[in-house]
Amino acid sequence: MVKDKIKLLYIASNPYSGSTLLTFLLGCHPSIATVGELSGPDPRIPKEKYICSCGARIKDCDFWHNLECRMVQQGISFSIFDLDKRWKMFGNRYVHHVLTRPFADQIIDSLQSAIFGIGRILSANIKKQMRINVAVIKEILELTKKDVFLDSSKDVDRLQILRREPQFDIYVLHLVRDGRGQTYSQVKRGRSMEQVAKSLCRFDDRVSRLARLLYNKNRYLRIKYEDLCEMPLEQLKIIASFVGIDPMHFHFNAFGTKQNMHILGNSMCLQFTGKIAIDFSWKAGLSDEQLKAFQRIAGYRNSNYGYCENI
Repeated sequence: MVKDKIKLLYIASNPYSGSTLLTFLLGCHPSIATVGELSGPDPRIPKEKYICSCGARIKDCDFWHNLECRMVQQGISFSIFDLDKRWKMFGNRYVHHVLTRPFADQIIDSLQSAIFGIGRILSANIKKQMRINVAVIKEILELTKKDVFLDSSKDVDRLQILRREPQFDIYVLHLVRDGRGQTYSQVKRGRSMEQVAKSLCRFDDRVSRLARLLYNKNRYLRIKYEDLCEMPLEQLKIIASFVGIDPMHFHFNAFGTKQNMHILGNSMCLQFTGKIAIDFSWKAGLSDEQLKAFQRIAGYRNSNYGYCENI
């Protein structure tokens, strides 16, 4: 048993679910440290052009420079740009899939953990990746003098791997949104409704299987994007209580500032002003045909999360 485990709050969510908003709001708490998506910046953006949420380019940001220097002192060569958005711990994609796929069965989950433990001993890649992630999180907590680290990487594969690390005490925060809003954000970027609706269901089905393992351990909490927008303080206090920090340290007057945060993620990292409003643009943006396609494929998913069919 590892003493003094690192308390890690992990946001699991589909794209366009409001995770960047939630990250900034949670980052206002004096006990929570975060850099957003610790899986690294968007690889499509050139390194020299990537902007930290503080407004400086990553390569010119004092926070990231200081972090890299502290890692070097530990003998670890680190750059946030070297991290892989699709974190693959195993060379064989089939082995990786089997060991990162969530199963609702406790026996199978324990077997996965045992196999992963063997791989952790034998694989130099696993050792390297875990060492870097543990060290980076520890250094960020030390730099910021915080108690809880928030990773909003969203990816379930990454969550499954981090969950096997004995130094972490992981709390899973499942952020969901009306699927019509999530799919619209991708449909208007050129993807088909059939494609994104199926992807949405696959993701949330995976998290739901994982939830059945973690719920009784008080390590799983589901939050709705719409509730977060309508009742931000109430939802944030629920999350604070879930992770074991003072819920009374959230205040509206903190939401309008970035409080020297250094957040990685999508473009909202640079646009956050503290204004909170539900995005209902999908109501006018989706055609009747697209709405029917969504209902046929993902209607059960929306219903399970309490979203009605009618608009």
